[in-house]
Amino acid sequence: MGVQGDSRVYGYICVLRAVTSLDMMSAEPYEFSWTLLKAITRRIINEVDGVARVVYDTTSKPPGKTALSLFSS
Repeated sequence: MGVQGDSRVYGYICVLRAVTSLDMMSAEPYEFSWTLLKAITRRIINEVDGVARVVYDTTSKPPGKTALSLFSS
């Protein structure tokens, strides 16, 4: 959910995830500058139809996985 103008809009959530690692057994989130993250977010919202929100995943590995899993079994 987001807001455009005076209206509430519903759309997709775009998850950004970037990590640094030497061996892919462990990883830390990449520390983008706040200015760059805001610019990336603005472009995605303005240029990708259907996206209403952009989030940045800062989970380390472990406990997180390198690839994002939306559904766990």
